[in-house]
Amino acid sequence: MTRRKIAIFVLIVAVVVGGGFGLCSWLVAPGAPTANQEVVEVQRGNLETTISTTGNLAMPYRAKLTFDIDIVIDLETMTIESETGTVQRVYVETGDSVEQGEILAFLDDMTFIFAPFNGVIAYVGAKAGDEVTDDTVIVVMYNPHIVELDAIVDELDISQVERGQEARVTIDALPDVEFSGLVTEVTMTPIVQEWIVGYPVAIRLQLAGEYQLLEGLSASADIIVGQAENVLLIPDRAIKTSGGRQLVQVVVGGGTEEREIQTGLSDGQWTEVTGGLHEGERVVVR
Repeated sequence: MTRRKIAIFVLIVAVVVGGGFGLCSWLVAPGAPTANQEVVEVQRGNLETTISTTGNLAMPYRAKLTFDIDIVIDLETMTIESETGTVQRVYVETGDSVEQGEILAFLDDMTFIFAPFNGVIAYVGAKAGDEVTDDTVIVVMYNPHIVELDAIVDELDISQVERGQEARVTIDALPDVEFSGLVTEVTMTPIVQEWIVGYPVAIRLQLAGEYQLLEGLSASADIIVGQAENVLLIPDRAIKTSGGRQLVQVVVGGGTEEREIQTGLSDGQWTEVTGGLHEGERVVVR
């Protein structure tokens, strides 16, 4: 075969192959989803964003009870000294349930300690025959129906947490029970542990009195910091960010078109779409 014939043959092959590629491009529109790409329909649903935290249960409504014993002021030395009293009887033990107004203990001079509210005895610090002053803690009691989770929220998340937000609380000792909670306190004084900065948050449990909960139990909580109902949703993986714009590939006919969208909440898997898409449209998931 001469060089001229070889050149003509190569030219013919190039034209056929090129025409084949052109034909494929004509059959499959530019940007059409490939077989290994997932296509998802824009749908309506509810979305919430949460911040997770852990901590320990506390009984914040408590009282340290002492006897009301007279004090003595030495005018020469200008010092204050407490008189002492002898405990005549203590009626309660740790773990006892008491009612408001119940006598808990009394001195030999008939000075009494009464329960200031319905609760449980957490600590007894004296017994009959002990000499005590007005600084001696005789009884510590708490209200078991008011339970809080003392937790620490990371510095990156604390700006989203505020009083009144709802939370879901799970106690390690009761893994099958989920408690509703409410953020009651957000402290702006940080706690630094091993170079990690966090802020104390108190979450009050609802209906906690139905269970025998103990102070110090480990627990975790999801604080709900954002909610949206009946909104348009697409997977996070469908969104590409470029130059500060949020873009998606929308299926149109046999191909796709790139479209800018506006978004709202995201839970890390799904994102709320506030503009740029309509319900029922389909987008490519990367």
